[in-house]
Amino acid sequence: MTDPHDPTGPTDPTMPGGPGQPGYPAQQPGHPPQQSGYPPQGPMAPGGPAVAPPPAQPPRQGGAGALALIAVVMLLIGGAVGYVGGTALEDDEEGTVEAAEAPAEETTTTVVPDPTVWAHPAGTFQVAMPEGWDVGSDKYGPGQAAIVARPGDASDSGYLAGGLSVTFDRRPDQRPETELAEIDPPSKCPDGGGSEPFTFGDFTGLVATFTGCPDGFQLRRFALAVEGGTNVVINSATSDGSDAAVERALDTFLPGARPETQVAEPVGCGALDPSPDPEFPFGLYVKQHLDEEVTYGWVDPATGEIAEPTSLPSGYVTNTIFVKEGDVYRFVTSTGPRDYTATAEPAQCVLLTDEGFVPVPG
Repeated sequence: MTDPHDPTGPTDPTMPGGPGQPGYPAQQPGHPPQQSGYPPQGPMAPGGPAVAPPPAQPPRQGGAGALALIAVVMLLIGGAVGYVGGTALEDDEEGTVEAAEAPAEETTTTVVPDPTVWAHPAGTFQVAMPEGWDVGSDKYGPGQAAIVARPGDASDSGYLAGGLSVTFDRRPDQRPETELAEIDPPSKCPDGGGSEPFTFGDFTGLVATFTGCPDGFQLRRFALAVEGGTNVVINSATSDGSDAAVERALDTFLPGARPETQVAEPVGCGALDPSPDPEFPFGLYVKQHLDEEVTYGWVDPATGEIAEPTSLPSGYVTNTIFVKEGDVYRFVTSTGPRDYTATAEPAQCVLLTDEGFVPVPG
């Protein structure tokens, strides 16, 4: 399989499927060749409390006068106690009711999203990307959603000025070993490639280092297990081999996405090749974002059928197809054919999704 994580751009002549290589379709009648491939968590005082002195006692009296006096005093005390006690209880009960009926004060918590954290449009995961970089989303195959970042345009090659891509692979029965094994080495980084164990926090797996990239860059490719049986694949192109951006991404990686997280819009197609034929002056580039393999090709008006069917797996993209206004390209999916009619736009970048064809700027 070709490398869906290789950000070398759609016109890399060294990638499989290119002109003159197996799998490249023959030129269709009246149309230049077309090609499939990949774009590049208060004290008490000492001694105890003070003790109040006992109350003063009245002078002792005897006989009937003493009994009468005691009776009068008891009546006075009883009435006072009943009055005061009753009043106190009533006030206390009313205060209790009022306190129970008083509405609780509402508190509002404002969540301030991290401006460096981005979510995939499908809501599959979120992750932090280097601050100030151009960020976009992509798809690299069935169950493989990606967020990519570049210092310049997110659709640029990562080997020109560095870059980072994070892919959340939700396919079952995948392991870090199989993740690395099924991705071809990057065509522009021919040296190295040996893997070694890598651990960061709860993430464990492998890392492979590729060197010899243009402009002194090197690529570090990580394949790490995620709790729950899934995996994350990270590609980091740097000039110094630093893993700082990778560690920040792992620190913030979250399956699923919080509602306040900003969404990474789909990556564009970058600069399309100029047409060599004035009869077909416009460029068309289709990115296959379905979770299935499709067949596509130019529809011959004379027959209404695809002239030369070409396979386009999930996550693959067509290289530039040169068209004229009105040309029809058909993509045959499991739910039926979908036709795209070329417009007069000089550069047409389109996603093939479950909702149909979605134009992408740039």
